Amino acid sequence: MMREVSSHAAIRVCVVSDVRIYREGLVLALSRVEDFHVVAIASRGAVALTDTRDASPDIVIVDMGAAGGIEVIRLLRRELPDVKLVAFGVDDTEQDIIACAEIGIAGYVCRDASSEELVANVRSAVRDEVICSPKIAASLFRRLASLASHVPTADEALTMREREVLTLIRAGLANKQIAAQLRIAEATVKNHVHNLLEKLQVKRRAQAARLPEAPRRRTS
Repeated sequence: MMREVSSHAAIRVCVVSDVRIYREGLVLALSRVEDFHVVAIASRGAVALTDTRDASPDIVIVDMGAAGGIEVIRLLRRELPDVKLVAFGVDDTEQDIIACAEIGIAGYVCRDASSEELVANVRSAVRDEVICSPKIAASLFRRLASLASHVPTADEALTMREREVLTLIRAGLANKQIAAQLRIAEATVKNHVHNLLEKLQVKRRAQAARLPEAPRRRTS
């Protein structure tokens, strides 16, 4: 169950950056705020995941200034879905901000933001609000409209094996039956199912089965 943060409770914050001076600067800025409590400081990768999970923060601030920030956010989103993520040091461009939005951030702080803006964005993320300019808001609306107008076909971006697995899912077969049919291990089937669900951006196999199939190409 997602933890609710009371307006009177201290906001538990974790800072993730592979640059020590950035980590220390963020911690210093946040520690000056009365109701903020920095519970963990981490570098990237598995260390970030372990330290974040152990600290049980409300918010994780991820430094996007170095390579790998997107991967860290994806990792934390997948493994700790109830923790809100704020991207720090984002380039103030539509492309970069929308890219962050698409991977599930709760807020963002641009490179030239002040410490006051950092605090305001973290507070907004806690309230399930996002501070952004009208220009960025318009871009997000256009992106949403573009996604809504596109109906994905069930074989877009899938490998041939994933298409075979999806066809058998449509036929109502369970993983064990699919494994027998394709003469592969059941664990391999599970991996294919996980990958095709991720590619089709659905959570359940029944949802994937209901997606429209791409029209078959005519052969001469």
